[in-house]
Amino acid sequence: MLRSLIYSLALASTCLATEITFDWNIGWVTAAPDGVYRQVIGINGQWPLPTIEGTVGDTVTIRVTNNLGSQSTGLHFHGINQVDSQVMDGPSGVTQCPIPPGSQFVYSFTLDAPGAYWYHSHNGGQYPDGLRGPLIVHDPHDPYKGQYDDEILMTTSDWYHTPVPDLIKTMLDTSNTKFLPPIPNSILLNDINQGKMYFKCGKTYKIRFINMGAFASVFFHLQGHTMQVIEIDGSYVQKAPASSIRVAPAQRYTVLVTALPTQDKNYAFVAVADINRDFADEKAQNVYPMNITGFIVYEDSKAYPLPYTVGKFTPVLDSELSALSTDVLLPAPTKPIELNFKFGIDGQGIPRTFFNNITYVPQKVPSLFTAFSAGVQNANPTIYGAVNPFVAHRSDIVQIVINNLDAAIHPFHLHGHQFQVIATGHSGSGAYNGDTSHFSSNPPRRDTVTVNANSYAVLRFKADNPGVWLFHCHIEWHVIMGLIATIIEIPEELRGKAIPESHQKACDVQKIPTKGNAAGNVNNLLDLTGANTKPKLPNEGAIFVPGCSQTNSCSKKFKVRDNSRFKRSRVAQRIPVGIDEYIAV
Repeated sequence: MLRSLIYSLALASTCLATEITFDWNIGWVTAAPDGVYRQVIGINGQWPLPTIEGTVGDTVTIRVTNNLGSQSTGLHFHGINQVDSQVMDGPSGVTQCPIPPGSQFVYSFTLDAPGAYWYHSHNGGQYPDGLRGPLIVHDPHDPYKGQYDDEILMTTSDWYHTPVPDLIKTMLDTSNTKFLPPIPNSILLNDINQGKMYFKCGKTYKIRFINMGAFASVFFHLQGHTMQVIEIDGSYVQKAPASSIRVAPAQRYTVLVTALPTQDKNYAFVAVADINRDFADEKAQNVYPMNITGFIVYEDSKAYPLPYTVGKFTPVLDSELSALSTDVLLPAPTKPIELNFKFGIDGQGIPRTFFNNITYVPQKVPSLFTAFSAGVQNANPTIYGAVNPFVAHRSDIVQIVINNLDAAIHPFHLHGHQFQVIATGHSGSGAYNGDTSHFSSNPPRRDTVTVNANSYAVLRFKADNPGVWLFHCHIEWHVIMGLIATIIEIPEELRGKAIPESHQKACDVQKIPTKGNAAGNVNNLLDLTGANTKPKLPNEGAIFVPGCSQTNSCSKKFKVRDNSRFKRSRVAQRIPVGIDEYIAV
């Protein structure tokens, strides 16, 4: 009887679910969100990009056509755990090959958990050129249902006037001995350079903040109003008051805000880009040159407030949050992973980022496809090459300790999981010393955590989602510089899985191997002869060069017919380079 009831409930849930389908043509469009015209990556001729919106249990299917001409592409659905759909996670070289120009590709996955998420290109640092948008999953069983009257979505991002491939070229140069990333030109709110929120007296609003930026964290403060944090990165937390929040790249905060009982005036809110190395360092000369004063509008006919400043930001901290449902601390780890992060210069004189003195190098075979095809050897991390691999088996309690040895704050993201944030150190507290006495008994979960300067974070999750999942800094420029580790999770359940047709075609057209070890060797998986051991140079991001993308030797086989197009300024109007401009030599 019980089994019958459970089956009936599951069937009812399936019947209520919806299939949401999109046909997306990804191509270049002209936009000027901050007043400066440039070419950006749009969808179906439009930018800003559409919001993916659904309900828990819905299936999303997206048929993508790459019409960029000059660039490959791909999509990652940030925060979606891809349970039973690990091949849809989206990072190029990991769960798929890049989608070449002119090709079609299909993503299909289930919205398995409620919350605020987003999607973005995970290919060659591409998304700061505009290929990113919000993804909202509604909860039929929202524990805060009835406590708010309306919903507001507020995305933020930094914004660059120079195309990503040019920014990468400048950053990955031997002269960049201070490891400087590209600094943005402005910040955006909902992809424009202003913001408004309309309030009615006495109403309560559920506001979702999503940072889709590549570098800058953003502080939010609402004049005369208190925020109550209820969700972070798709995980509910107990209500926590906040005068301000600091939303790092890739993070999401959902808050409740109750409007004032009278509408005597309109109020300001501020969004301030934090481009400082460590805002908490009071000895530093912190600056905030990029900020927007937005408006909380009660009555349009009343005057809008003057630009508003905040003397000092005191954002709510992860350590001040607790999971809404009792989420007891996971037991002692069976799979400890320690990652020590620092900058350095590689053997080619190029500035890089390192975990444990290793910089990530994409391999010839996407790592997930190695896990699919390597049989019993897929549990051997060696066969995956220089991707900083760690293997976890089913039910392992994985503990990741990140020691940030840098003098700046960094956000770190895990694909495939929301982890427990069980400890974080204050700026300057040094590497983790093993002390467990201050661990939270009811830790919050999230998928992107900020690690303070010269400090640490301790994270835990249970290995229950088979896949190949990246763990990386979500400052996109540091991803390009190599700050990535790879979790090979439950490899025994990945053996023999099939590659979807569109995934296979994308690889075949570029002659990228899809079987064997990192080098594509199917006969002796321990023979890594031919595997990539150095990051490719020059690195032109997502620029597509046919025929050599899998060899890391494009610069040796191809050249650009008109180099002057790369040398002159393309800040305001950039005509994308077409694939017909590449010729063999």
